[in-house]
Amino acid sequence: MRKQGLIHLHGLAAEIRNHMEEKYGENLSNDYFQQYDSMDVKPKYINKDKDTHRDAMKVLFKGLETHIEEELEENCSQEECAVRS
Repeated sequence: MRKQGLIHLHGLAAEIRNHMEEKYGENLSNDYFQQYDSMDVKPKYINKDKDTHRDAMKVLFKGLETHIEEELEENCSQEECAVRS
């Protein structure tokens, strides 16, 4: 993937995180989000190289995945969870 496309995808993932933080509150946190924040690589930092954006994006997507899985575990009944598995 080209750097421009990677930065665009990184921006979309960051927007998803922002939306989830608005919906679930500022306490949206897990180890992956903490790691992402400490990387200091945001989509608007276009001077960062492609590999740095790729690494940050992987961590961000893992954080989103982890949060979604936790929400599903907390909010679905046993029947719903059995259907999803």
